[in-house]
Amino acid sequence: MGRFRIRLPSKDSRINKIKYNNFLCLLILTGSIISGFYLYKPPDLLNIQSYTVKASQVPDKVNVYYYDKKGNEITAYSGCEDYGSILYNPGAPSQTGYEFIGWYLKDSSTKWIYGKDGTTLTLNNGVTLDSDGVTGRLDLVPKYKAKQYNLIAQDFSYGIHRGDGNTKNAVLTKEDVLYYGNMKLHGADDNLGGTYIEINSGDLKEINNNIEKGILGEYPLKIYNLINDPNKEKPRTIVVSLKNIGSNIIGGVDFIEGNSIIIGSNEYANQEGNKVQVTKGELLYRAQVEGIFSEFSPINRKDIDVSSSDIDKINKALINGNTGEYLVKIKNSTSSSASIKISVSLRNHGSGVLPAYSESQLNENTTNGIIGASDLTIKPISILTESKGKTLANVIGKDMYGNNYFLSDISVDENQLEVINTKSKEDKKGIYPLTYETPVGDRITVKVKIL
Repeated sequence: MGRFRIRLPSKDSRINKIKYNNFLCLLILTGSIISGFYLYKPPDLLNIQSYTVKASQVPDKVNVYYYDKKGNEITAYSGCEDYGSILYNPGAPSQTGYEFIGWYLKDSSTKWIYGKDGTTLTLNNGVTLDSDGVTGRLDLVPKYKAKQYNLIAQDFSYGIHRGDGNTKNAVLTKEDVLYYGNMKLHGADDNLGGTYIEINSGDLKEINNNIEKGILGEYPLKIYNLINDPNKEKPRTIVVSLKNIGSNIIGGVDFIEGNSIIIGSNEYANQEGNKVQVTKGELLYRAQVEGIFSEFSPINRKDIDVSSSDIDKINKALINGNTGEYLVKIKNSTSSSASIKISVSLRNHGSGVLPAYSESQLNENTTNGIIGASDLTIKPISILTESKGKTLANVIGKDMYGNNYFLSDISVDENQLEVINTKSKEDKKGIYPLTYETPVGDRITVKVKIL
């Protein structure tokens, strides 16, 4: 048989001519190092004139790719470099709340170390061959360490009936929570805002449900530091107090505000049993209505208008013995925009005026707060539980500062409740007393009718 030749590209692309009788001689290259020769005799060499074998070799060029934390390529950093050249640190992509610690090989824990004078692009330094087998490739990703931040937040009160002239209650948004709770992440050298604070959606939904229903009280709200607690395992809990406090701020300086109040029909029955009416002055006093002009001077009570039709509805309800929630519009007569609506909780029975009409009356009566409730009716044989008794009587109470009590804070006379349930089981119809009491001793007695 005749001779044949193999053409094999070497590292410097010069053609090696290899002849060995009837054997095919393969030159194996590892990088630029010859690993050895191997003899192989093909089954049919009659028609073979030449073979071309492509050997593994080091690349001439290296494509360097940089990525951000989310895996997106940073095209401003990426580029094509000569193999064996020096690669210098391009800098660190900024990441709010985090400290850059270095560039790492993609999908690896190996850090790409930049020396004082840069790092050489070689196969030994993380360069790999791209899919074409000719060009080099280097993929680098940034790694960061979270800075330490303290989550700053505070409890806050939110007025259910606000001064927009509408009866519909405005729900709380995340932005509201951040604002009213004065929230931020406080670090050693910077402060971060709401983007890095998360509000527990379940807690906020429950609060907004109560806002829409007009249910007052105090509710927990969990918040999270997304920098130092990304898995949300260590929440901070604040308390959101829902109150019927109207606050309408106009231009940041002109506003008017007031508290919800409780009125008992029994308070307006004189000795002859005739009903007396709620007056504008009494309502303003009990609701502690106040405000400030744009000149930062207090609003005079004579400059405050109270809706006469709203007061008429309350007085009509008192005469007819009706109970329920009534809204009263109050506005600053010197400003067409500053107005609020306060809630008046009308009940059959109220424990008294809050605040007291005078300091002397406060000292004489030692008024700590106020409680209101209405008479209720149950069917014979039924059982009246403590919880049901509070709900049916629409019990509502305030402490001496006007804050609303939870229903769980208000107790029921157990002996009276036992008597009522005994009479109900015995099918003994009648009217029986039931007393409710606040933690500081304000009490009220309603009528429970078994009919």
